[in-house]
Amino acid sequence: LDLEPGRESTLLNLSLCDIAQGNYIDAWKNYDARLEFVDYRKEVLTSGIPRWQGEELAEDKTLYIYSNQGLGDEIQCFRFIPLVQRRAKKIIWEVQKPVYPLAKAFEGIDQVVVRPKDKALPKADYQIEIFSLPSVFQTSIDTIPSAFMPQLPTDNEAAEFVREQKRRFPNDRHVGVAWSGNPKNDINRFRACGLVHVREFLDLPGIQFYSLQKGAPRVDIERVPHPEGLIDMDERLGDMLDTASVMRELDLVISPDTSIPHLSATLGVPTWLLLHDVPDWRWRDFDGGVRWYPSVKRFQIDHRGNWMPIMRQVKQELGSWVNRNK
Repeated sequence: LDLEPGRESTLLNLSLCDIAQGNYIDAWKNYDARLEFVDYRKEVLTSGIPRWQGEELAEDKTLYIYSNQGLGDEIQCFRFIPLVQRRAKKIIWEVQKPVYPLAKAFEGIDQVVVRPKDKALPKADYQIEIFSLPSVFQTSIDTIPSAFMPQLPTDNEAAEFVREQKRRFPNDRHVGVAWSGNPKNDINRFRACGLVHVREFLDLPGIQFYSLQKGAPRVDIERVPHPEGLIDMDERLGDMLDTASVMRELDLVISPDTSIPHLSATLGVPTWLLLHDVPDWRWRDFDGGVRWYPSVKRFQIDHRGNWMPIMRQVKQELGSWVNRNK
């Protein structure tokens, strides 16, 4: 930065260094530099719509909230929406399609719309990208708001199926598992552990396992030998509302870094996170826990691809967990 003041890529890297160390207040100052590198809704930056700074808005002023990152990022930032609503009465909130049923459940939002592929910006007086909200509220490592999920309906086929399994096997524990995020994400090849490793603990007695895996990585179910007791929930999980309803019926969710642990932890479901060797900043362990999600327990590999040791650890701890809960 001394050589090239204001260079966006350097500012972004500096912010990521700060945020990884928990220096959030310093980090947020430069974190908006990321907006220069994401194509989606980049036109916001030149639209003339001013960035919202957190001030209270008059009732006739509209705030446009959009997201240009992943599904997990959107769910992680749900916690800031009630804070926004105290300062802005008219809100247009643009979300990705899988998140829409969850966002739609928020009360008092004027419009919740699905993120379009090609569509003009809505008419608004102010705008903010959803992951700029921590900066707006000057969030420090010690002032992270609690995770928030609006009241969701619970009556659907997927949740009823799990309830029936619980009636059939009342003495068992019921655990959801996933093994990969979106393969189109550049870092998924590092953070996805694959069913070939997860199967290490799927033969434990006293547990009914449910696959929450969606998308292309489901092919593992056909090509990777695994215990017959793994229940594939794919056809029952039409959207994230179905997935959330199922999670609320489960005793535990085990997953690598995908939208799955964001959703389960936001719901308050105990979550065991299978982390790769250089995990994302939001999963950092500060003082013995994940500050963004206190219900998350971390299992982190020591070097890239070395998944089996933590799978054995998970298996051992699952066995103890089942015995404690008999």
